[in-house]
Amino acid sequence: MCCCGIYFWSRCCAAYSVFGACFTAWVTVMCAEQSFYLAHMTDHKKSENSAFGAMIMFISVFVISTTYILVERTRGGQNDGDENLPKGMETYALPAGVTANGGYAPLSSDGLNPGSSSAPAAGGLSQTTPRADPLVLS
Repeated sequence: MCCCGIYFWSRCCAAYSVFGACFTAWVTVMCAEQSFYLAHMTDHKKSENSAFGAMIMFISVFVISTTYILVERTRGGQNDGDENLPKGMETYALPAGVTANGGYAPLSSDGLNPGSSSAPAAGGLSQTTPRADPLVLS
């Protein structure tokens, strides 16, 4: 997953907005109901209005981000970062047996065709044989 696409940032903004709205709602309540706990505050009504305005902004960012996420899901366009690929890379084909996230799909007995149901050949990999990837640490 690339962290440069708008779908990724929509999810980040939506999550951040939830916490921001909760915090500013708490500040609004504190300014309105228990302002004596907040030291050095001269204008309690102005502080309450400022916190309430910030809460409305966080809620609006959440609504916009969530709307974008839902629209992208219904369109099926969750190709995060694909718009930043060099020209021609959108149609790049992966080798047989390699999945899009870099892992390996189960291979057939001949070791070339994923998902083939032919009988195991001598020295070939069966579909139940795990394939070790030296670059993946788990």
